[in-house]
Amino acid sequence: MFILDPEMMKKTFLMGENGTNFTHKSAQHIKLFPFTANNTATIITSFSAVIGEWLRLACNQNKVPESMEATLSKLADSMDDIGAYEKEQLLQIARSIYWDDDEKHSLRPKSITAMCYIPCDDQTALKTAQYLYSVLADSENLSKVVNQAAEHAIKEVNVLEKAVFEALQAKIEPLAPIDPYYIVHLAPQKIFMKDLKFILKNAARTKEYLVDLLEFYHFFYTSQTCLALSRFEHGDRYEIVPLYFSLDWERTNKARECYRSGWQQLLPAIKQQFYHAVTLEILNQNPTGEQFDYIALRDYVEKAGMEEEVAAQIRCVCDLYRNAISDCSELNDLQKNEQLGTVFSEVNYLYESVRTQFRSTGRGRVSDGYVKHFETFCHDRFLKSRGASGLMLNITEEFLIFLTKLAIHDEEKLSLNEVFRQFELRGVFLDQPSKDEVVQFYTKLNLIEKKSDSGDAQYVRRIL
Repeated sequence: MFILDPEMMKKTFLMGENGTNFTHKSAQHIKLFPFTANNTATIITSFSAVIGEWLRLACNQNKVPESMEATLSKLADSMDDIGAYEKEQLLQIARSIYWDDDEKHSLRPKSITAMCYIPCDDQTALKTAQYLYSVLADSENLSKVVNQAAEHAIKEVNVLEKAVFEALQAKIEPLAPIDPYYIVHLAPQKIFMKDLKFILKNAARTKEYLVDLLEFYHFFYTSQTCLALSRFEHGDRYEIVPLYFSLDWERTNKARECYRSGWQQLLPAIKQQFYHAVTLEILNQNPTGEQFDYIALRDYVEKAGMEEEVAAQIRCVCDLYRNAISDCSELNDLQKNEQLGTVFSEVNYLYESVRTQFRSTGRGRVSDGYVKHFETFCHDRFLKSRGASGLMLNITEEFLIFLTKLAIHDEEKLSLNEVFRQFELRGVFLDQPSKDEVVQFYTKLNLIEKKSDSGDAQYVRRIL
């Protein structure tokens, strides 16, 4: 049931009894993203630490590892049938294979077993792991798949690796329950488990691609969620908004889809992240605990009616918010867009009020700090500068090989058109010039089996 409690709102946002203060908060009653507006928080661009916490959540086991020194000491104690020299040589081999030669002596992600022991001490990384655990899969199904893969991996290890992991394990503690993130977009869930099973099926693939898979789906889910939120009541939980990529080595220009419908389309939606997080936090001051995003609110109003009652509640909390913001005269210039309907004219007015005060006051740096997390991740992993055309979503040769493996899985071959369709199911769209470049790339690798020039008569062989 949709209920908004003004007193609850005053407590959440530290408004005081008179409602004259306002501390912009998010993720108190609805968690959308794992980001923080704190400009000193770590920005995660590599998931090498995230993967450990995500696997522990998936297994529902908090595997606490021994240090490298303690592990090697236990390993040495178990070697009572070899000489001192041989023992030292074996320990040196184990040290060089399984740990990085740095100050932290980080455990290398050589297998799913090792990855489960990778520590995750950073709060942003912990939140990111919890976020991906919440939004990408059903927890029961995920636990089953990951535990099966871990059990299979243990059976496949060599004698040294078995001894190392037996010595490494200090204790297994129960995991504290997490407060799950709200799932806005469901399309990534439909295919993530299929891809995860494929990656975990093979030890070499797990080592090479499991971290990449999590990073890619972080981009896929978060980008589609940003785009869905930007459409308010017109968002769709299952519709994938096309985002066009370009190939790393091809020429591009501003007339291409990869310019118009790529980063240029996504960036404005990313810039709105904190505005939506605050707006929906205000719209979830609900004492029943039931959560609503714009799509859920639309569906609720369509089913239950009560448009005037819902609109009146939103109007009330919007007035509370606007009255608490005393340093933004630009709020006085805002007008409601009555064409949006009874309820969503009020939702839009609240959103525009939140957006306007951030853009017109020094608090803009708070929103910038929040947005910087995902924007920087995109810059580091999925963007390339194209000179006068600016930044574009980018596919490197390595990324294309990864996508192709996800598209074909264990099939011997797949039609070229079906490969491109599988890319699109994962949120990656290509215009015709880019598709032509992909065909040339496949041809260079001798992956094309051609019966004619049509896409349905060309097949792409599986990459081994």
